[in-house]
Amino acid sequence: MLALSLVGGVMLGGVLLLDQLEDATSRIVAKSADTGREANGARLLRRIVFEARTSLDTTRKFAGDTRSVSFLSWCDVPAGWREPCDVSLTIDERDDSSAVMADLSIGGSFVLRRDAGRRAWRYLDASPRDTAWATHWASATTLPAALALTSSADTVVFPVQVRRD
Repeated sequence: MLALSLVGGVMLGGVLLLDQLEDATSRIVAKSADTGREANGARLLRRIVFEARTSLDTTRKFAGDTRSVSFLSWCDVPAGWREPCDVSLTIDERDDSSAVMADLSIGGSFVLRRDAGRRAWRYLDASPRDTAWATHWASATTLPAALALTSSADTVVFPVQVRRD
């Protein structure tokens, strides 16, 4: 009877240990997926802002305010190459966090980054006479030198590629 009780206790301990290992594995896999998603979103955000461009079409101008920004950029298409696409970046605010959402004209809507607190867009006007961060931008012919995602605690700057045509 004692031997059966000991074997039963060891078996129960083994089952509990395997259950804990399975839970830990699930948490690690989920955290890895979240980290990969965040890194891919950050990479996509930096690339589409960096490759922003102007157009002769005045309906496709670079325009933005503190909540959203829209512009023409280059986007990857499923066939494997890059095409011009219209990009719209908006800030979706919740009670305790903000998310940067991207809508691409080639299809797709993505959460590119999620941060604690409230965020706002700013635009770097690097004109020869004055360098300043603006809260609004609307130009078919010029791009800001950079975009910034600001909060009360920090600022993340996204440079725009300098083109010499």
